[in-house]
Amino acid sequence: MPKWGGAAAAGIALMIMTQTATADFSPVQCAPCPSQTSFAWTYGLRAAGLQIPIELPTDLTCPFFFAGNQTNPCPHYANNLDHDRYFVANGYAKQFAFHFAQFDTEAGFDTFSFGESGGALTSLSGSPHLGWYSTTVSQALQSTPGVTRFHTDDSVTYAGVTVDQVEVCCQSTYQSGEVYMVPSTRYSGVLMGTSDTVYFKTAASCGAIDDTWTLWGGPATNDYDIYVRCNSYPTPTQYDWYGTSSDTQELVHAYAASCTCPGTWYVAVQSYSGSGTFNLVHQQHYASEHHWNLRVGTGFNATSTQISQFSQTMLQGCRHFFGATEGSQYFNNIDVWNSANCNNCGGVPCDACFLNETGSSTSSVCSGMINFRDDAYSSPEVVSHELGHKFFCLADEYVSESGLIQCGHSTMAQPNGGYLGANKNLCYGTADHGKDRDPSAPPPGVYAAWTQAYAAGKTPFFPLQTPDNYDYRNHDFNSAVCTVVLH
Repeated sequence: MPKWGGAAAAGIALMIMTQTATADFSPVQCAPCPSQTSFAWTYGLRAAGLQIPIELPTDLTCPFFFAGNQTNPCPHYANNLDHDRYFVANGYAKQFAFHFAQFDTEAGFDTFSFGESGGALTSLSGSPHLGWYSTTVSQALQSTPGVTRFHTDDSVTYAGVTVDQVEVCCQSTYQSGEVYMVPSTRYSGVLMGTSDTVYFKTAASCGAIDDTWTLWGGPATNDYDIYVRCNSYPTPTQYDWYGTSSDTQELVHAYAASCTCPGTWYVAVQSYSGSGTFNLVHQQHYASEHHWNLRVGTGFNATSTQISQFSQTMLQGCRHFFGATEGSQYFNNIDVWNSANCNNCGGVPCDACFLNETGSSTSSVCSGMINFRDDAYSSPEVVSHELGHKFFCLADEYVSESGLIQCGHSTMAQPNGGYLGANKNLCYGTADHGKDRDPSAPPPGVYAAWTQAYAAGKTPFFPLQTPDNYDYRNHDFNSAVCTVVLH
């Protein structure tokens, strides 16, 4: 299959029904059980000593209570986490095993569980022996995927868990079926080699709701593609939407009503070249929240160096905001004017403006212009925070009067991301932030961020668990999301 340039390579939503191909999708059979094929798959809930990203929010009080404690160093995972992630592979894969390199949780209260989705799970807590733990699924990882579940109670946190490898083995017979995707939930998996394919499905959105699928993985030298089709399996020659750039990062965007409702989207993730790991998330956004332009100006004559800095910060902050809102806020372009006039971004007032002032950036809730001051010049997290005010209609989720963090899971709580910048999503829950606030903090008097946004009509869904913490700031989206255009 040839690689494509132009719109197809950019992963832009494109309706094409035919494409030259040399072969159909061909899932690869891995080593037969009990032999195993290993992959460098990581799941980091602890960073100490290992160069692995922290993939769930951290406890913002940890630096104050545990500083200098070498036996239990910061960062710690946060209290009140409930987070599921699914592990998938093709229809041959029968068994998976995780290798735990670190494990340190509050014994009996904070648990990391894994097993077949919908089946009995193995739960680990405290300081179990490190090494390999395996699970055999009833069918195959494509139709009966694995699941990981991290649960923490409302007090006491430790350094956490790190998985640094995964192994899979295969059965001799291919098990047909597909993984059913829950929106805004991460599906991690492996591709066994060139041409390997894993199939998914999800309900087509109804009404004025767009669907997106975001793919990333590794190693970086690999090349993964994604194909999407309404009510039928996609093939190399029959699909409705696709992303086929020359790396492992793809975005597919399906406009509202492009699949009959009720209907089903079928998704194929394929390796064009290489074996490795991947992540896939299905997101949804209202068509009204698909922003074609974010107009950004300056209130002074900025230097070329400053404009370059502001542009990079806006790009990463905008993509961070895409991640914090689980894709429910979508921007195509960031138009940047060095206008020295906040009311002149191409002849109209700017959505946001960089000022030559020290201090904290500000924005009104749901309206007005964002004023970026020097705290935002090089901070994508501050940009994401202020975009949350203006476009997601969010109030602050800062610090209580007693100085305690109200919510450890929110970019709205700590504009600079909290300890080590590890908090990249938004609070969910009830008026007192429910399970998602620091247990020592009093009720903040405002609803949690996701409740606010849902009530304001800014998002079509409401998370029922701790949202995924991936920030997307370094995902290239093949230039389809938050692309900077200088004027």
